[in-house]
Amino acid sequence: MTTPDPPPEEAKVSLARSIAAETGITETQALILIEMLGTDRWSLLREARILRNLTGNAR
Repeated sequence: MTTPDPPPEEAKVSLARSIAAETGITETQALILIEMLGTDRWSLLREARILRNLTGNAR
């Protein structure tokens, strides 16, 4: 069983921008989450919202 290739850097940056805009975290924080969790959007949104609330950037 082979693992799928990771998405290109450009796709990661685009996803990070989208997650950041939707949740209020920074793009850098979103990129870190992508490196930690992968590219599953729902997992990223969940963790980004938790991060936002923990860092006091709640909307």
